[in-house]
Amino acid sequence: HGGTILPTLAESVALDARNTSTKSNIRLSEQDSIGRDSTTSMLSTVPSRKKPIRLMSRFFSRDSTVFGRRTKLTKVLKRTTEQATTSTSTSVASSKQSEFYTVQLPVTQHGLLINITSLHGGAAFSSYRKNPYGDRGPAELQRLFRCRGDKIVSVNGDTCEGKSYTQIIDMLVSASQDPNNRICKLEMQDWRDVKY
Repeated sequence: HGGTILPTLAESVALDARNTSTKSNIRLSEQDSIGRDSTTSMLSTVPSRKKPIRLMSRFFSRDSTVFGRRTKLTKVLKRTTEQATTSTSTSVASSKQSEFYTVQLPVTQHGLLINITSLHGGAAFSSYRKNPYGDRGPAELQRLFRCRGDKIVSVNGDTCEGKSYTQIIDMLVSASQDPNNRICKLEMQDWRDVKY
């Protein structure tokens, strides 16, 4: 009888050990599932940051767009101001330069083919004159004079300052009759800048 009892006890001990390990595994699995559930619940309670990040990104993108527009507008205004300043300085310089101009007047066999008028004791351009055949002269064809009333300042480098109208006419006649000189150089002053 003692030989048959010992195996039975051994089998019961092994069965108890197996049951104990199974129960411990079940407890561990339950604890693991509980831990995962608690972790999931904890993570689910953390507020989502996606929406604020998107809102902030939109805010910064709008702000950068506005800043870019302001920068572009500032550059345009600066460029416009520089162009206006340049054009103003250019117009002032051109007005100073355009006060006087030079006329290279061709001498023909019929004279200079221009009419001169008296202007406040001096002489000024009046109009173009045609040749005896009714043709226009080279001065008129080239439109050498700007406007009627422009004052003659000098003839071939000789100043007309302090000279009378008759004296200036004599200077022009002498220049047109010089066989060695086929060009009469006149320094003119725009009538709008003439001060009397």
